[in-house]
Amino acid sequence: MIFRWVFIPWLQRELDAYQDRVNNTRKRRDRNKILPHGAPDIIYQSPENFGVLDFKIKVEREALDHVHDIYIDSSHIVFDLVPKPFAEFMEHCYTELGRPLVKRETVWDVYLHLLDVVQVNDEMIPPHIELLDEAEEDSTALPLLESHRDLPDREDGSGAYYMGGVGGGLGLGTPVLYFDANNTARLISTQLMRICISWRVSPVMTSLKSR
Repeated sequence: MIFRWVFIPWLQRELDAYQDRVNNTRKRRDRNKILPHGAPDIIYQSPENFGVLDFKIKVEREALDHVHDIYIDSSHIVFDLVPKPFAEFMEHCYTELGRPLVKRETVWDVYLHLLDVVQVNDEMIPPHIELLDEAEEDSTALPLLESHRDLPDREDGSGAYYMGGVGGGLGLGTPVLYFDANNTARLISTQLMRICISWRVSPVMTSLKSR
């Protein structure tokens, strides 16, 4: 969790900076390009200045906030980068370290130094672990939407299982070998074969289960 606490916010800042740089930088002119030339953000904001039509569907911020308030609980633990008790503990360790700037040249050093600080203050960890256990007990599972049901759980002998909706939850089926109209051997799943047969009547098709 220390890695997540250090690296994810830093990586997000790097991605935000990259997005801002790319969207506000004018690209080199290309005579073979038929799309507008210029900085993407400026084209987006003023398409009429570049001789193109504006097909954006504008959504008011208030409408987004309204939907957010209805369907999203911002305080839910699923939105926490790390559990809150651990985040508070990491803030304490980061302050003890002097709150160094996290950037590309220093991110690994900050992570390793924080790891050392956490190991030195390991006596502070148990109370936070207890709080984490309580938080997990208090957390509630998100209910399924009405008229929906859980994905099917199909285990095989190896302990692995398929969970999904392909083939009514049965997966792609058992691979079989068949010969097409050109007498070419091909592998196909039994589930996909049923789909193909129901879609169109094929020429002579002989299937042999692969060994």
